[in-house]
Amino acid sequence: VKYTGTFVNHVFEGLGQLEDSKGNLIYKGNWLGGLRHGPRDNTFYFVQSDCIYKCYRGGFDNDAFDGEGELVVEEDSAGLLASTPHVIVRYKGLFSAPERIAPAPPDLRRISWAGRGDVARWFPLVESGEDRGL
Repeated sequence: VKYTGTFVNHVFEGLGQLEDSKGNLIYKGNWLGGLRHGPRDNTFYFVQSDCIYKCYRGGFDNDAFDGEGELVVEEDSAGLLASTPHVIVRYKGLFSAPERIAPAPPDLRRISWAGRGDVARWFPLVESGEDRGL
């Protein structure tokens, strides 16, 4: 893997380009703190399920597709797509990055008596007969 661009504190920052070992473009666009991040003019090539080649052009927010963009299944996947005619091969529109991911629930085996409040926060008690939303 080869990166061409700027670094800040040893991480990708600003405009940069990432290529695989064969020189194929993986990502070209903006970086922030080592993550793909920027409103537009970013291009990302990737493979899904070992045989579906895709390209995304558009915005990123903390390494996730965000804002105006276009996701296209590349021509290299055409043989696979011929056998599945109802597959969406192009989407152009709005993408929404997920909200910041909440921290993982604590490991119950390691909670001390002092940390017992965390158990109720992550695993609230449900009274018998109450709807559990399952």
